[in-house]
Amino acid sequence: MQDTTYRPLAVVTGASSGIGLELARQFAQHGFDLIVAAEDDGIAEAARQLELLGTRAEPVQVDLAAPGGVDTLYAVMRGHGRPPDAVAINAGVGVGGPFVGGTELAEELKMIQLNVLSTVMLAKSVLARTPGKLRYLGYSVFGTMAPEPDQFVALDPGKTGERGAPGLILNIDHPPDARLALEKARDDLVDILTAAGWQPRVRVWKIENAGNSNHYAGSCRMHASPEYGMLDAFSRAHAVRNLVVADSSVFTTGPEKNPVLTSMALAARASDRLAADLRSGDL
Repeated sequence: MQDTTYRPLAVVTGASSGIGLELARQFAQHGFDLIVAAEDDGIAEAARQLELLGTRAEPVQVDLAAPGGVDTLYAVMRGHGRPPDAVAINAGVGVGGPFVGGTELAEELKMIQLNVLSTVMLAKSVLARTPGKLRYLGYSVFGTMAPEPDQFVALDPGKTGERGAPGLILNIDHPPDARLALEKARDDLVDILTAAGWQPRVRVWKIENAGNSNHYAGSCRMHASPEYGMLDAFSRAHAVRNLVVADSSVFTTGPEKNPVLTSMALAARASDRLAADLRSGDL
């Protein structure tokens, strides 16, 4: 027998991995059918994974930065014969480096095309067809928790890897202040939308478990004192002066965005200081 139960439809771009794929999972777990789009061929496997959650997921491999990319995706959306109930325009790229001599103009223009122009084009295409009829609006609230003594990483000798190295125990949870901050951000968003003349209603509110989405960092944190950190300001071990740690484990706390760029900057600073000390004979 054909299933005639109405299921809302969500469209997610940049959905082959990362945040986009997690957004698609959230929609699937809340009863949405899906159109998922991405530039790479991993979108087909992502759609297959999503269908294991009991949803219908149609993959669309399309480059939204290319001419006609938005039109291609919108044609697929129109082919469903009904407007989407939610659209998560998540596709985007970043280009880093000095503005002059550090980045290619073609890459910067592609970033603008994808992050700005295609986003506006897709949003206007959807809203022009059914103005004011999108029934769901989603927000993700991120934040950084203050370091606390009971939030730490410990070695787990009971679990070892192939070479006998111990595993890790993650001691992490949301302290009460973090939950209050997240709830305050939610309420502020509702107030902003209300002031704009909308009538928002919180339909789904979920605080993910701490560590569910993560950037691994902080197990060899910096601090001026060896009592509270393993490394000094130049990423060198307090106990072994010629040992430099050049990755995100040096972070004193976890940034929500761009940890790789921060790691690169700290590694460059540590390398410069190490080279200078070696030349001067201080090390």
